[in-house]
Amino acid sequence: MSKCKKLLEIIISAFSLIVVISACAQISFAFADSNQTTEQSQNSSSSSNSNSSSQQASEESSSSVSSSSSSVTTSNSYQAKVTSSFQIDKTATINDTNRNDGVFYKGPALTSDDTMTNNDQGKNYDGHVVTVLQVASTVRNNGEVYNYVQVQDPTANKNYWIDQRAVLATVTDNQNTNYQARIYDANRNDWVLTNGPALTSWDTLSENDLGKNYEGHQVTVIKQAVTLRGNGNTYTYVEVNDSTANRTYWIDKRAISTNSYDQIISQQSVNKYAQVVGSRNDTIYNNGPALTSAYTMTGQGHGNNYLGQYVQVLEIDNSRRSNGLTYQYAKIYDTQTKQNFWIDIRSLAIADYATILSTTQINKTAVIRDSSRNDWILNNGPALTNATTLSENAQGKNYNGHIVTVLQAEVTKRGNIQYIYDQVRDGNQTYWIDQRAILATATYKNVNYKAIIDTINR
Repeated sequence: MSKCKKLLEIIISAFSLIVVISACAQISFAFADSNQTTEQSQNSSSSSNSNSSSQQASEESSSSVSSSSSSVTTSNSYQAKVTSSFQIDKTATINDTNRNDGVFYKGPALTSDDTMTNNDQGKNYDGHVVTVLQVASTVRNNGEVYNYVQVQDPTANKNYWIDQRAVLATVTDNQNTNYQARIYDANRNDWVLTNGPALTSWDTLSENDLGKNYEGHQVTVIKQAVTLRGNGNTYTYVEVNDSTANRTYWIDKRAISTNSYDQIISQQSVNKYAQVVGSRNDTIYNNGPALTSAYTMTGQGHGNNYLGQYVQVLEIDNSRRSNGLTYQYAKIYDTQTKQNFWIDIRSLAIADYATILSTTQINKTAVIRDSSRNDWILNNGPALTNATTLSENAQGKNYNGHIVTVLQAEVTKRGNIQYIYDQVRDGNQTYWIDQRAILATATYKNVNYKAIIDTINR
């Protein structure tokens, strides 16, 4: 019996120990849970403080971006950030049918919540003439740099941002060269640019001069660049050293030719005369038609120095330039200066020599009356009937009042007009003069009145 009692006490003691151990374990687990909760709370608070510090650093970094325009600010938390910007005032044209860039109202792409997606497509604004207000350079998380422009578009009546390549052309190839060429641009009349190929920078949005002003200039081509515009079109420009103009400039490659000289494609000898007329003031060349040799690259005078003069036409040449255009030049002989030169036939009124229709022999005395008319005095025949009568030998007013013997009269025809010239002997000199310098011209009118013939004193 006592043994059973003792066993029972042992069992009760063991059970009590188990209860105590279980209670201690629960207390330990509860304390551990409490510590874990505290650590999590502390970690959460630390993380929150860290994020706050990171955001503040990001904002400080964003606000410290170098920019002359305070309107462009972004955070590092976006896919792109603005690294620099500047204000500008340039007129340009949107060329974006091929690129079709995104249009953004609130800033450059991917730099803010409002620019994560585009508001419109660039092709819808193609051809619009805009004013560029601001240029911003952005860098994306992958390190790639993109430039955007803010433009004022009066056609669309809005301001927006678009990739700079929708406005400026991109140079896709650039190489140094060294060869001779000539400017042939009277027909195309391309832009002449000082600071690079057209539309590749803010300084090349408009021309500095026009190609027609450099027509015929011999140049050295020193650079060549291929440009790509936002509409997909490519253009090749060359930089040339123009010793004639004493300057270096860029021009469309289609304005130059490597064919050194114009080609003479036909020559015709003629026996005509011409009068230098009009206001073209063409250049005069002593050694052949313009640009056909090394000796005809520059002229020796201008047509207006001969305006109104009659000249002998000896030859007409047709020349062709590398652009396919043809020109006609006349070789003429100036009877006054006794020199030959070439001039564009558009400065000449060319005609056949006057023909002599009839000759009448006369032997009468007359008086020169030419102080007012001042006709030509000609030694070798009526005016414009041959090469030696294209200019006067003297002036009729210097012979006014001379008593002469009229030897003969010749009727001449120029075009559809007839002129009569008299050959006269004046002392020891014989010359031709317009008959109107000898015979008084009379005008008639019908009258009806009475008169008395009185010739006693006459």
